[in-house]
Amino acid sequence: MESMTVTRERVERAGMTAAPAKATGARMRDLTPAQRRAVMFAQQQVIKARAAKKAKEERQAALERMWQQEDFAERTRGHTGRAVEAAPEAKEVSLREAIGHVLRDLTPAQRRAVMFAQQQVIKARAAKKAKEERQAALERMWQQEDFAERTRGHTGRAVEAAPEAKEVSLR
Repeated sequence: MESMTVTRERVERAGMTAAPAKATGARMRDLTPAQRRAVMFAQQQVIKARAAKKAKEERQAALERMWQQEDFAERTRGHTGRAVEAAPEAKEVSLREAIGHVLRDLTPAQRRAVMFAQQQVIKARAAKKAKEERQAALERMWQQEDFAERTRGHTGRAVEAAPEAKEVSLR
């Protein structure tokens, strides 16, 4: 009797799990071809996203392993008391190249912040240069006016007075 009950429970459980599978198939049959394509496309996108996430995690794990190996190598060098060997040739690096190396090590958010700061510096420099140019133009104009006044005084010509203003009545 007990074995019959266990068998009956197994059959009932199997029947329960099969029912949702049949319902899923029925739902798929009720879809239009366009809806089926959309479902397939969405499934493909999910699969691609999972694969991309897995690849990214693998790359990150490889980087972390590499960093751990470097850290371990540095720690073991420090424990042995050996001096770290200097590079035989000191390579001269341009500022642009050094900035490129630093930017590659930054996160995207940090990179955006640095780029924004660079743009602000460029704008500030341009504004400063424009201000200096305006100031230089004003100084040239003032010098020309001073020169013109001095030369009039040396030639002996009288400076012409402004014509007298006539009163106008508004009545």
